[in-house]
Amino acid sequence: MVKIVELSENEEPPLEENWVLVTSEGWEGDPVDGHIDQHELGATFLVPEREPEFSSAVERATLWAENHGLATVYVQRRFAGM
Repeated sequence: MVKIVELSENEEPPLEENWVLVTSEGWEGDPVDGHIDQHELGATFLVPEREPEFSSAVERATLWAENHGLATVYVQRRFAGM
């Protein structure tokens, strides 16, 4: 089972484990699909801040983590321009 952990706006995921991160940082593209950036620690899902897109991205990230054998999804809302 995948664990979901919320990070504060300036907090970083730990480097000693693999993870998936869902963040709104810097995303100005497609408001529905967002973007997945795969890397050696797992993947980062860049999505809009607003609902329901953000919640849908958390669900997709959890499924991605389960399918790739990762135990943790980190969620971070970054309020750009505020």
